[in-house]
Amino acid sequence: MDKPYRSNAVKGKRGFQSLLTGTQQSQLLRIWVQNDWKNAPVRKFLSDNYELELRDRTLRYYKRRLRTRWDMVSSEIDEPVDWADFVTLARHGIPDQHLRKLHEMWQEIQKACIDSGAIAIEPTYRNLKWWAFMLEYYSDTIEQIGDLQMIAEQYAVRELMAEFDGTGVDRKDLDMWLLYHPWTDEQGMAKYVSDIETEAIPGLDLSKYGWGIEIAYVANVDEYAFKGLYLASLNAFLAESPEPYLLPSQIMDDYLPEIMDKIQTRHSSEGGQPDSQ
Repeated sequence: MDKPYRSNAVKGKRGFQSLLTGTQQSQLLRIWVQNDWKNAPVRKFLSDNYELELRDRTLRYYKRRLRTRWDMVSSEIDEPVDWADFVTLARHGIPDQHLRKLHEMWQEIQKACIDSGAIAIEPTYRNLKWWAFMLEYYSDTIEQIGDLQMIAEQYAVRELMAEFDGTGVDRKDLDMWLLYHPWTDEQGMAKYVSDIETEAIPGLDLSKYGWGIEIAYVANVDEYAFKGLYLASLNAFLAESPEPYLLPSQIMDDYLPEIMDKIQTRHSSEGGQPDSQ
């Protein structure tokens, strides 16, 4: 079944209105950069991960916009990491005491993608900077490495898109969530929610970027690779959790069947044939 083209027209608004979220645009940027600006991998990514096909004109617009901004603001920080280039790693503020752990995190992502039929998206120096940030300051209150990595991606995508838009990075809601760490116990959660309701602090807002940059994409959706949709779509679905202030690992523990049902239903409704197992 051919996927319908999607329109960017928005009633009552003039000009181009972005159909893609900030997270999706950041993903397109990384895939374009890592594939020498070829369109085919991007089309596969949109089709297999979001059941989305853009008109040629729309795709050209995104490519022109992202490439123009890339040429204006990009530097080594958004290039794929060369793990053997210790000088460049240091130049981007990545602490050498965390390099072994950071590399282990990347290896775990690769293993998970191989096992599930997904393709791992190579981390950039910007990603590693925020991975290291989470390791340095929050590994005492957050035990799961996967949680640290996913929260780091939220910081990374906000910083990247702020640079593209020429604005300041909006991160206070993330900072306050980490300060209160409401996932620890019911009392802490109650205090956090209460202070949000009185507007003493902003509540964690994942509406624009989901849980940040996805770690993988799926090249061919079939019965085997459908398992990869779990990795390629996980961040977006976590943002729909009934308890949004928990850690990603806690959400998966409590709502994994529901999340998987959503992924499978959303995929199959567009004509896919996911593995029923």
